[in-house]
Order: sequence, then structure tokens, then C-alpha cells
Amino acid sequence: PSATPPAASSAPWVLAVGASVLARYGASSIGNFGTKWYQGSVVALYQDGKADIRYADGDFEQGVLPQFIKPPKAVA
Repeated sequence: PSATPPAASSAPWVLAVGASVLARYGASSIGNFGTKWYQGSVVALYQDGKADIRYADGDFEQGVLPQFIKPPKAVA
């Protein structure tokens, strides 16, 4: 019998407008020291990779750097 490889759990995550994300609030301006990951959604994307994020608590942040955005199921 031939073994079949396990199916991929999901397609690769792609950052898109409307996507649920975790983002480090304030890290784009002050760095990651002292900042935390918060649930939010992408409301705009820019060609340089930055995104505008609307956080679940209603806060808004413009121009979040891509290194401070990750999929919501990633380890915090």
C-alpha cells in the first residue's frame, strides 16, 4: 500500500482587507518593547506592506508595519 502525505491544514495565510489578525498596538512607532498583541482586523493595505488595523476594542492604528501583524491563531 502506498502512503499518502497528510493534507495541509490550511492554505498559507495572506494579509488582506477584512482579515482577522493579531497586531502589536503601538509597536510601529515605539518598537515592540512594552507592547502587546491585540485582536483586530485589516481595514486598509499599502504597497509598502503596512496596514491600517481596527482593533476589537474599537481602537484604530494607521500604518502598522508588517512584522507587527500575524494570523490570529499564531502563538502570542
